[in-house]
Amino acid sequence: MTTETNDEIRDLLSPHDADGREFLAKVSRTLINLKDGKISAKVVTFGLNDKEQKTGWSLLWAASGVERPLDHFVSTAEVTLSQANNTMKSTIDRLDEFENKWFDQCGLAINRYVDKSKRQAVYEGFYTDLRQVERGPEVVGSVAKLLSRLNDLEKSDAPGAKRAVDALAETGLTKDLRKEMADLVASAQGTMPQAAQPKVSENDQLAAAQKQVEAFEELKLWYAYWAEACRKRLKYHDLVKLGLRAVKGGRKASSEEDTGDVDVPAGTRTLVPG
Repeated sequence: MTTETNDEIRDLLSPHDADGREFLAKVSRTLINLKDGKISAKVVTFGLNDKEQKTGWSLLWAASGVERPLDHFVSTAEVTLSQANNTMKSTIDRLDEFENKWFDQCGLAINRYVDKSKRQAVYEGFYTDLRQVERGPEVVGSVAKLLSRLNDLEKSDAPGAKRAVDALAETGLTKDLRKEMADLVASAQGTMPQAAQPKVSENDQLAAAQKQVEAFEELKLWYAYWAEACRKRLKYHDLVKLGLRAVKGGRKASSEEDTGDVDVPAGTRTLVPG
């Protein structure tokens, strides 16, 4: 079995990406409709018995995180933000919007305009200990560091560094905007409420997320096996009901028609944390 390692799970609250969540919904549809009397009478003839069905449900529940308490899914940043006043929330929203818009654009400007001989060093220096954060109190420090790196880039003697900053200004990251963000950072620092203590430790969240990922990988294997068995033995309308075949143009297909492939996504985030 192939699983993701602990240090590759970026989102401890939701370790599956959009494709992964869609896949879980698809498996749920299949399992529910296996209860159809006409379908169940057919699948038991080729081994999809009660034990195998229960295995599918068990893996689906584990992969979906059903056993994780709600406290596991509460972001500490959101709890802290909820304690801030409306002015502070507005400031954080503005800083978060700024970071989302310009964080990657700065790197693209470096790669385009800084001389090739210095490009990698400048890029790595710009992003060292700098990572994009989720909406919340941490965005204040993140934007402060981003603005500081822009100032350093503007003063750099690396060929093309100043041109990169000028290009960003032409795109909208002007000195006036940088000053506006710096003023917001200054107003936020020292007035942010103390970070809330998480109800669930990061280690516990990580262990739970890892179990979800491992179950997800096993579920993909289970689903691929039985989907293939069904495709070879069931008729078109049964496959549509199980979610193993899409209806195309409302046309009634014959039982001899090719049933197509089942899309089984990777479904888990594998970005290494910054």
